[in-house]
Amino acid sequence: MKILSPNEVARIVQVAFVLEPIVDKIGLTTRYSDFNKNLKLENFLVAGINVGDSFRELAERIYKSNNLPITYDLALQAQKDSFKNRKGTKLIYGGIISLFPLIITQLHIQSTDPYKVLDNVKNILKKTYKKDTLYLQELENFAYSHHPNHSKYMFEVKDKYKNIFDYYEKDLIAIGEVKPGWSDRAKTGSSNKEILNGYPILKSMLDLFFNNIKNNKPYLGISETSEEIDSLIRKSFPNAHIQWLADLHVCLLYLIISNNKKFYV
Repeated sequence: MKILSPNEVARIVQVAFVLEPIVDKIGLTTRYSDFNKNLKLENFLVAGINVGDSFRELAERIYKSNNLPITYDLALQAQKDSFKNRKGTKLIYGGIISLFPLIITQLHIQSTDPYKVLDNVKNILKKTYKKDTLYLQELENFAYSHHPNHSKYMFEVKDKYKNIFDYYEKDLIAIGEVKPGWSDRAKTGSSNKEILNGYPILKSMLDLFFNNIKNNKPYLGISETSEEIDSLIRKSFPNAHIQWLADLHVCLLYLIISNNKKFYV
């Protein structure tokens, strides 16, 4: 049984990545202005379109396997593909590493219910493999190598993690042990905490979206809706990096669109 065809998974992923930077969010690249010369809107759009093939193959691989297969080689490939036909830095790295666990979970448990997906991420990540952790570490190093300020965070790939959950858990401890602390966006543990804890910020974003529907608020389009969610979520999570919130907007869009065939922008 295929809840979503591989082509549909790839299409929705691409739509989510393309829609996210268009939305007018303070302090980020938007349809109105580029945050800086490396973070140009066209770079985000091209990067988002480029990753479609990897997510299509991810869906195909999961559907062909009775048990969860090795998957994170495709996350690495998505990051590499994101650089095709564009300049700029690692850009959608955060979107890739945050979206990947969600889609693996969604397809493995055969459900597009966003909340059910979030509830099962932890268990599914514990079913991943040591080899997946090697690919994830390679992905991180590859991404850091393409940022002038983040190459110093590259590290030796270690063969000591049982699965992706184990890696994120132990990596978060390692981050906390770095002195005097990493103030840079590159290594604050934001993604580790979100994924390990079942995506609490993303869940709050989903609540905001669906509460609008429940309260019969008129749907003003995804741009206006996302702008409202972004404003409210920043108030609820004032210490969250706005770049990480942008990455979670990609996840939000994917979960909403994949769960509703009647969705329109």
